[in-house]
Amino acid sequence: MPGSLYEFVHLRNIRNFEKKIESETDPAVRKVLVRLLAEEKAEQRPSLPPKS
Repeated sequence: MPGSLYEFVHLRNIRNFEKKIESETDPAVRKVLVRLLAEEKAEQRPSLPPKS
């Protein structure tokens, strides 16, 4: 299976934050979105979930 659910969600979150930042006009909201985007990009997601 190419990629994992974790990787998919991670990449989707990045895409969604970037899209929201493009259209947001409120500076306070933009600031929060930029911070959340940076946090999401900084996270290193495992390619597979840990096995129990």
